[in-house]
Amino acid sequence: MERVIDKVHNGMKMIVPGNKELSLDGDYGHQELKMINKQDKKEYSSFKMKRFFEYEGLRFPDWKKISLEGLKVPPLKNAVNSFINIKGEGIFKPVKDLSKAERLMFERLDFEGSDRKILLLADVFHSDGYIFKHFDTPLTMGTDSNSSHPSYTTNLFVIPENSKVKIHVKNYSDGLLVMNNRFLMQNGSSLDILFSGVTNKNAFSFANNLYMLEDEAVLRITDFNISDGIVVPHHFVLGRGKRTKAEIIPAFLAANRGKIDSQYVVKLFGRESHGIINGIGTLSDFAKAIFRPSVHIASEAKGAIGKEQSSMITLSENSYVQTIPGLFVTENDVEASHAATVGSINEDHLYYLMSRGYDLSEAKKMIVVSMFNAFFSRIESSFKEECERMKNDIATRID
Repeated sequence: MERVIDKVHNGMKMIVPGNKELSLDGDYGHQELKMINKQDKKEYSSFKMKRFFEYEGLRFPDWKKISLEGLKVPPLKNAVNSFINIKGEGIFKPVKDLSKAERLMFERLDFEGSDRKILLLADVFHSDGYIFKHFDTPLTMGTDSNSSHPSYTTNLFVIPENSKVKIHVKNYSDGLLVMNNRFLMQNGSSLDILFSGVTNKNAFSFANNLYMLEDEAVLRITDFNISDGIVVPHHFVLGRGKRTKAEIIPAFLAANRGKIDSQYVVKLFGRESHGIINGIGTLSDFAKAIFRPSVHIASEAKGAIGKEQSSMITLSENSYVQTIPGLFVTENDVEASHAATVGSINEDHLYYLMSRGYDLSEAKKMIVVSMFNAFFSRIESSFKEECERMKNDIATRID
């Protein structure tokens, strides 16, 4: 299983303090498993049962920074399906029809996610999920949950050799949403993927994503979140091959009492590989955010380049953001750097705009929108229509 932090070094195992745990009413067990296990094929049943036995031995996390105490597990019978829109022909199938080779691929791409219990929730009790092996792009897929109708989905994407793929994942949530995505990028493949999420105050949204890159694979991840609820995005990139390139562009706006706990990780193992994380975020009202980017360069990754930077702005003295960057390097022949800034809007800029006739709310809105314009300019050529919608969402949520 892939982990962000390796817990074994030179044959010695790290001692990790146990995390506090929550026991939630309505957690799923054998009764729910029996309800969804009807007429399952052999490989699919094996896939779920192995994970179920691990799931029932775990508890939900009692995180200190972003509390999950308000989380409720709705009845499984109310779970809703995701939607898929492929512009062109596609070769994909439900995950319940997976073959032995595909089950082993899931095993190869197994990972911890933001929390193992939460990841297993969707792996075992998903209402749907798909295996994509070839498809014309763009591919759009998404989920929509509310307080009584949760959404659980688990997907596997195999990006074929020397192909170029564009994917847009939409998540709109006012309830419990857990989405797991695993990506295997074969030699010379390219993936440009946009995640756009909007969560309301009752939402608990978890997105667990693992990307494994073979030789010369190129990956760009854009992750955009607007949150009034709780959002936990987790993106974990493994550059296993030589000359891989991975760029992660996170951006978020947290308002009211919204909370975001995000983690973006790039691990480089191949020679001359690149890993870049460049994030921005804005918080208003009583919002809270934890931003945890990290780049890891292994000892065999000679000539690798790893960079991480972030810029966060608070619009209210009651909002709070903490950046926890990480740079882990065990190879000398590399280029590596990280930088993080957290601040408020420059009062001189506000004064200048207000002296030109704008009120305080309009001046703040102009400054924040201009901050995000640099973000949009980098992805507009690939996702123009969605960029316009996201710009409007930002403008309407800044007072």
